[in-house]
Amino acid sequence: MVEHFSEKEGVESSILSPGTIRRPTPQGKPIYKMLHFVYIAECAGGTYYAGITWNLKKRISEHNLGVKTSIQKSRRPVKLVYWERFNSKNDAARREKEIKGWRRDKKERLIRSLR
Repeated sequence: MVEHFSEKEGVESSILSPGTIRRPTPQGKPIYKMLHFVYIAECAGGTYYAGITWNLKKRISEHNLGVKTSIQKSRRPVKLVYWERFNSKNDAARREKEIKGWRRDKKERLIRSLR
């Protein structure tokens, strides 16, 4: 299952909370499953950064604070412009690698496709 997001839908969506979902089992005990997100952030200079995380709100905040990030200070602040949700970290990592291999115009088409 993949869900997509564009900036137009609003960053304060409840999906931005830590990436877990709770599902009941036949025995009535909940199973917690970690969700993973692939995201595209627009940097201050207009460049795009693609990444993977389990908590979008926290990760964007880390980028902007310079914590655990490879984004240089001159490219901050960053703004979340697109994300996709995955049930599997492996699926998310494959998609991140795919997006990172794209040219700028293809990333822009992806972002615009959901506006």
